[in-house]
Amino acid sequence: PEIFLLIKFHYHNPMQSEWARLAEASGCTNFRVCDTRLTTLLEESRAVLLGWSSTGVVVEAITAGCTPVVLRPPDRYSYGTSVDIGDAIFLCDDEPAISDAVNQCIDQTPAYWERRRAWPEALEKMTFPLDACQDERLSAQLRERRVL
Repeated sequence: PEIFLLIKFHYHNPMQSEWARLAEASGCTNFRVCDTRLTTLLEESRAVLLGWSSTGVVVEAITAGCTPVVLRPPDRYSYGTSVDIGDAIFLCDDEPAISDAVNQCIDQTPAYWERRRAWPEALEKMTFPLDACQDERLSAQLRERRVL
């Protein structure tokens, strides 16, 4: 398949000049920096590469049918809710793992389909039920992790 990299920066962290330097240095030409709505980009993509993430974009991606590939930098505080759904996303610690995960998404390998099958349970874990029992859920999670 033809691979095209669509880049959307967080509005608090625009990095166009940094990306331009990286693209020039690497010879990357199959890309476009977008201002398009994130939901539209996710719906049109097979995978999304994210820096360490908690709930937001991971849930949006899964809901849009786009597989999250999440970089978990080993030299940083890496606790976040994404670790709770590691069976539904690709959690990567380094560049080779990112490359492998992206290729698995492109090739739609069994590992790619395993993650997609885990999405319903992951969404249930990552979102609050609409029954106004958020405090109960938080309390249960804190007890499960032996914080309480």
